[in-house]
Amino acid sequence: SEPEQARSAFEVGRAHLLLGDARRAEEEARAGLALLDDQAVLDTCNGRLLLGDALAAQSDITRALETYKWAAQMLGMMTAA
Repeated sequence: SEPEQARSAFEVGRAHLLLGDARRAEEEARAGLALLDDQAVLDTCNGRLLLGDALAAQSDITRALETYKWAAQMLGMMTAA
């Protein structure tokens, strides 16, 4: 399914991030996020966190912070429900 493919892309992205390839990690995060719809909020948050990590590793702090804030807001709404 598409959510499973997205989760796999996120894990591949994490592996690339650990190996020092932040650009490839960003690509995997974006590819996984593209597979998800509005119903997959937790998976989308997971992908956004990876994207933030990849952006931060590339010294794109402004975009990383925006990405982290989005994920934090969504996770906060989920726990409030």
